[in-house]
Amino acid sequence: MLLNQRQSLVTILRVCTKNGLSDQGRQVHCFLLKLGSCLDLFTSNYLIDMYSKCREPVTAHKVFDKMPERNVVSWTALMSGH
Repeated sequence: MLLNQRQSLVTILRVCTKNGLSDQGRQVHCFLLKLGSCLDLFTSNYLIDMYSKCREPVTAHKVFDKMPERNVVSWTALMSGH
């Protein structure tokens, strides 16, 4: 995935998170998956944060479980939904 494209999609995820727009955030998530690229740590953390703050902890946990690598941001984002 191109860097500019990733940055644009992450910006959209941030807007969805701030405004509680989980349906639109899910569309971005689906688009990312359709691109066929593996979600990187940075993007996955934003997805977890969005799902957690939009009160979808089960979906946040699914994203978390599929991550090959996690960091403190991943754990913090996941816990913010509980």
